[in-house]
Amino acid sequence: MGKIVRLIIVTSMIALSVVFLYPTYQWFFSGMSEELKVAAVQPKEVIGQQARVQAQWDVQALEALVVQSRENPSQMVTLPEELGYFYDYAKQTYRLAKVAFPANPSVPDLLRFTQSRDELIDFSRNYHGQKVLDVKRIKERAFNLGLDLAGGLGATLRADFTPLVEKLEREPNVQEINDAMVSAVDAVRNRADRFGATEPNIRRQGSDQILIELPGEQDPDAINRLVAQQGSLSFHLVNIEQTNLMAYYFSQNPTAIELIDTRTGRFTDTNILSADYLIFPYSVRDKFGEEEFRGYYVLDAEVSMAGSHIKGVSIGSSDFGEPTVNFSLDNEGAVIFARLTSENVGRQLAVVMEGSIKSVANIAGPIPGGNVQVTGFTPIEAQQLSIVLKSSGLPVDLSIINIQSVGPTLGAETIEAGVRALLFGFLLVVIFAVAYYKGSGVQASITLLLNLLFTLALLSSIGFTLTLTSMAGIILNVGMAIDANVLIFERIKEELRAGHSRKVAIERGFARAFSAIFDSNITTFIVALFLSQMGSGPVKGFAVTLAIGIITNLFTAVYISRLLFDMGSDWFRAQNISIGYGASVRPVDKSHAKEERKLPFLRLAKMVTPIGLLVLAGLWVGTFTQKGFNVGVDFSAGLSMNVFIDGEGSLVAVQDALSSVDNVKVVDVDTRGYFRISVPESSEENFAGVTEQKIMELLRGQFGEANLLSSEFVGSSFSEDTISGALKAILGSVVLILFYLWLRFKRLGFSLATLLGTVHDVVFILGFIGALQLEVSSATVAAVLAILAYSLNDSIVIFDRIRENGQNLRFGSRIEDIINGSLSQTLSRTILTTSSTMLAILPLIIFATGSVQLFAIKMMVGITVGTYSSIFIASLVYYFFIKRRDGEHFAVEKKRVVAKGSSQA
Repeated sequence: MGKIVRLIIVTSMIALSVVFLYPTYQWFFSGMSEELKVAAVQPKEVIGQQARVQAQWDVQALEALVVQSRENPSQMVTLPEELGYFYDYAKQTYRLAKVAFPANPSVPDLLRFTQSRDELIDFSRNYHGQKVLDVKRIKERAFNLGLDLAGGLGATLRADFTPLVEKLEREPNVQEINDAMVSAVDAVRNRADRFGATEPNIRRQGSDQILIELPGEQDPDAINRLVAQQGSLSFHLVNIEQTNLMAYYFSQNPTAIELIDTRTGRFTDTNILSADYLIFPYSVRDKFGEEEFRGYYVLDAEVSMAGSHIKGVSIGSSDFGEPTVNFSLDNEGAVIFARLTSENVGRQLAVVMEGSIKSVANIAGPIPGGNVQVTGFTPIEAQQLSIVLKSSGLPVDLSIINIQSVGPTLGAETIEAGVRALLFGFLLVVIFAVAYYKGSGVQASITLLLNLLFTLALLSSIGFTLTLTSMAGIILNVGMAIDANVLIFERIKEELRAGHSRKVAIERGFARAFSAIFDSNITTFIVALFLSQMGSGPVKGFAVTLAIGIITNLFTAVYISRLLFDMGSDWFRAQNISIGYGASVRPVDKSHAKEERKLPFLRLAKMVTPIGLLVLAGLWVGTFTQKGFNVGVDFSAGLSMNVFIDGEGSLVAVQDALSSVDNVKVVDVDTRGYFRISVPESSEENFAGVTEQKIMELLRGQFGEANLLSSEFVGSSFSEDTISGALKAILGSVVLILFYLWLRFKRLGFSLATLLGTVHDVVFILGFIGALQLEVSSATVAAVLAILAYSLNDSIVIFDRIRENGQNLRFGSRIEDIINGSLSQTLSRTILTTSSTMLAILPLIIFATGSVQLFAIKMMVGITVGTYSSIFIASLVYYFFIKRRDGEHFAVEKKRVVAKGSSQA
């Protein structure tokens, strides 16, 4: 593929990324009016109501100016800027009247062709409402912020399929369970819309769970309202005669409306309206979601058909392009509906739910078969009816297994910390790359920037919810992305030292680095794949970010980086490569090429490894002397609270204040007054709410001022799922990665050495966590697996070089020399990638708090241990394996096997 085509592809991707990220820029960074942003996150119904109020004020102001202008004709009355949009209204009315619009119209001229005041209010309302809706559309395309960034309320619900089993009278199959979950998610989402939730994020998680996030919500009862069984939906025949009589009665007796029981639809005075009838209000919603009252309808009290018979709902269009609402019924419902429509042709049928009529339709004829199509709607009315029908009752029972609450103050602080960590991490890596690789470091920085751009654009395109853990994933990607550049640059430098030209060095450098880059990224992708299946929201966000970062990293580091090098060679006629200093890029005399420096790594490993194992044993002794691990609530079930106490609050003082709470555990997060309080789950009714209230009352009684920053309740079933998911993620990742490595290398020694090195890393980091009593949470699993992937990357690069040197006998035939030489060759890469990743993670330790800071600390220690194990432990294990199998000297056999191209070492 030519450079022009490649450049066009890259440029197109950059442009597309900018398009995806532009709404995020508009929402967060363009200086958009805060008033508009606050209005845009409200439900459409509220937007419409606020727009109507503003319209009435504007029309009153305009009318006052008209009066002023008429009372003082000689005085020039001008229209204020905020009312300038009425010029557009006036131009429309003049155009309809086929009259030329005046060049300098007076204020009264603007209303010359106005038909009514309501017309003016409607125009103004549409103007204000549409302005907010345009901003709302920008918000919908921008990054969603998770609860830890935006603040709010979240929960995880578990589905019980018993109602579905009872309805089917058998165990449901996979498709029926999937349909039930889809309906349950729709029902919960529709309830959130009806209750006026601001920007709710409701989605399925796993096979039987629903994740709910309500940004900005602080009332815990909001979750209960979404889960509690709603009033059932039902179909009733409309009695037109009684409806007309009641309309006349209300016109003569307006206060009689108060006799309607809004909950049951009964009219208190049965002398006026018999108990055989119900009376409900009927309203439709406009494009803003605001209800327009259509009057009171009298219905037959007898339920014509229950909503529980509805199976599926969709919106379609008729042969004439009109919106239709289509729904299907179960077998029993099909029979009922066929009889109902056959016997009542010409009558109206109303859909009733929760004390109001949601839709009224004419029965045009019999409808057999259970497939119903309802016509005569505007698009908005069709959408509203489909929402109502989908909410006709949950096909499953839902229970709350996890609740999380984050205060707005903590959310704002978390955003600031995350942005700082990302910026500083990126800058540190860029400075490091430029300082070490000079001009090529600048090029690497460009690819890093594009990697970040493409990652964010892909996340934005899939509607990703950004959390602090996903930001940590982005930061980690920045550090790991430099690894591919380092591999390529170090290979190019080797080719330059071998005396090759710029073009040949680039060609061979990329070719020889690719296998190690590909293998290391595949193993990390496997880790991300298993992490994404754990089910935990924050961990899943981290995994998705990691996976997408791997894809963009491969593209930018290999494809774009090569394009930049080729452009320098062919377009700018560059003869040299700015990629290092002095001897690192200077050609070496070929007569001394085999005298490359080999550090005695294996000899060092034999001395260092026992010391490392003693440290490892000491960590586990420390863990067990402190009664094991400090397990978080997501593994143990219970309530966890993050509290800030401003003043004299100390760990001992807080513990004393909460001494009356059974099994309470208090940890001081830092020295600034932040504490994490946890209580194991008990059988007490409303355990989370009661315990949280009791703790805050005790703290405020003792210290006066105590702020609840966030809280999380984890039920026992949720914690069991988390433990199960963690074990599956760790074991599944290790098994699949080792299988992949065996397929790639076809060498048992490599796989065995990698396995033992990986086990060492996991055991070491767990011992470190236990000895220091750091909290073990789902984020810990993410850290362990990320460390595992990082350590594997190191091992893959080293073993890839051992395989290469074993084939060309660059360091002779002794396996010890080959391993020492390979470790010496890759040492600079190992140091550089470890340092760059640590530089990216360091700002997280400095700026972040809580679980993300702990995650960064675990990662920092784990990366250090992983580097140590890949250099000393994995290589030593491989050496002993080969020595035991083939002996110390196998030079002749090795050469013979290599000559045949079938080396198995």
